[in-house]
Amino acid sequence: MRKLLIVLVGLLLLFPFLAGLGLKYQYLALIKLYNSQGYFHMDVAEYHLGWLHSEATLLVQEPQSNRFFTVKQHMTHYTATVDSDVMVPAENKWIKPLGNHPILQLQDKIFLNGEISTRYQSSGFDLLFPDQLMKVHVQGLLGHIQSWPQKKSMQGSGKIVGTIFSEAGLEITIPTMDVTFDHTEGASGLWAGTNALSLPTVILREPDNEILTLTNITISGAHHENAGLLYGVRQLSVQNIAVGNEKIGPLFAQVSVQGLRASTIAELVKTYKNIAELREELIMHLPTIMTIGSSIRLDRFELVTPNGQLWMQAQISIPEHAAYVPQTFGDLLHLAHVKASLRIPIPLARQLQQLSVDAWVKAGYLSQDKNDYVTTIDFQGGLWKVNGYP
Repeated sequence: MRKLLIVLVGLLLLFPFLAGLGLKYQYLALIKLYNSQGYFHMDVAEYHLGWLHSEATLLVQEPQSNRFFTVKQHMTHYTATVDSDVMVPAENKWIKPLGNHPILQLQDKIFLNGEISTRYQSSGFDLLFPDQLMKVHVQGLLGHIQSWPQKKSMQGSGKIVGTIFSEAGLEITIPTMDVTFDHTEGASGLWAGTNALSLPTVILREPDNEILTLTNITISGAHHENAGLLYGVRQLSVQNIAVGNEKIGPLFAQVSVQGLRASTIAELVKTYKNIAELREELIMHLPTIMTIGSSIRLDRFELVTPNGQLWMQAQISIPEHAAYVPQTFGDLLHLAHVKASLRIPIPLARQLQQLSVDAWVKAGYLSQDKNDYVTTIDFQGGLWKVNGYP
């Protein structure tokens, strides 16, 4: 009995240190998971493993810039928690906390099954861009993230409060933003899954004090990877758009992609983030994301106006019978099949001074269907047809 008691006491005394080792393993796995997303690069500058507690200093840097944060972290072995304060150097000129607070505070709870639960909050900050005469004010943010580093999976939600973008007399105010996401890293390195952004109100004030107000904006999407190809859909909805006493809406749009090359997109995204000077060159390689059978579609666009409803569909695709995979914009123009359909209310069409309505009707490019004009656009093999006419 005495030996058993001694063993139990020994295990109890040893437990905090063993828990600290496990905590360090999961901590390093979480950093690797965040680094794989490419938005920031994290390096562990210091890690002091103690018996009951550990201390660490983390350096977080934006790729291809001199902007960095210092993260001071305190680990409690018994409770498997990590408390973090995100600080910025005193000499920095691009971000300023509101008051004497860290830019961001986090608490991670680490579980035996490999799950890491993170809660974060900020008391607000200003982002400064002197070269662009732009400033972004954020009053505060908070949220929760659940991570599974071994499964390369993350999900979470967050709220951003009191955001104001200002530049050269233009001001955009977003009182609240709500974000949700559920992502898993695919074989190509792309993070796929679902995400949604909700903005109850957006107010845009022009330099001449004209005000544009958008209400109940929702942007959502879902995408997945299958056999190296990317499939997905994204939707945008706006309940109302108001300028002074004039109001239009609702607006709805849906875009989908079929069979895009996931590995090519992943490589382009990675290079775009890390090599700023090659970004114009990367645009020239965008056609390589499409392959035989790929398509990008505007499934539906609808906008309700006082003069009726505007409606449109469009698609660009590489036909199944294409002889080769596009590598340049020239290849894309030769191989792509573009189709579009448009329905526009007659009173709205006649308000658009750039559109020579009578000439288009006379040429057959517009047909009348009750109170609307309708037309189709078809492009293939370098040849255009509008409403069936070349």
